[in-house]
Amino acid sequence: PLYGFISDTVPLFGYRRRSYLFLAGILGSASWLVLGLAAQTPSQAIAARTVASLAIAVSDVVVDSVVVERSRDSQEEAGTLQSLCWGARYFGAAIT
Repeated sequence: PLYGFISDTVPLFGYRRRSYLFLAGILGSASWLVLGLAAQTPSQAIAARTVASLAIAVSDVVVDSVVVERSRDSQEEAGTLQSLCWGARYFGAAIT
């Protein structure tokens, strides 16, 4: 996806991935707050949910790129790191 390419090639605030992950978290949190507290019409709710989905997609791509980068550095830890990522993803899905 385009945002994966952008996060790899255009650093924000001196970081390639950390700043995108931080901004995606802020954007996602803000969109969920808007959805819960301020969305009055169906179109506002759809817009807030779309932004939340975009934030999730961006953070997923950024985290996956970090996993790939770290796996290249340490082949013996690649499986453990991938298992941790999938476990955290499913844990988050289970509690929401």
